Amino acid sequence: GHNAHALSSVAPSLRSLGGSLRGVIGMPGDRRDEDALELGTLAAQLFDDVYCKEDHDRRGRPQGDMALRIAQGVRAGGGRPKVVLDECEALREALRESSPGDVVAVFYEELGPVLEEISHQASGVKPEADALGRV
Repeated sequence: GHNAHALSSVAPSLRSLGGSLRGVIGMPGDRRDEDALELGTLAAQLFDDVYCKEDHDRRGRPQGDMALRIAQGVRAGGGRPKVVLDECEALREALRESSPGDVVAVFYEELGPVLEEISHQASGVKPEADALGRV
């Protein structure tokens, strides 16, 4: 789900689940700037709230660059992006801002940490950070 085509294929099915639809999205750093803008613009049309995150492997881009380009696209599409660079923190924020019945879609870089975060949120236990501050 790291490009506009994948997003447009998945989001309509998620919308049918009801409630507000929140998207936690990112894109690998080796993609073109115009691809990031397109992804953000489309996300603004498909999601009620868009959380722009960044992969740990930025593939040569400066920290924050890809998330900010996606956010620029969200604004161009009429949305108000929330830039949260860390994937799990972006998920946490999306879940905190959700109500029962809402849907949070995470287009993740690494499945393991995302599943751990969901498990921790469901149990009410806060995850511990490692030495680098990652959960």
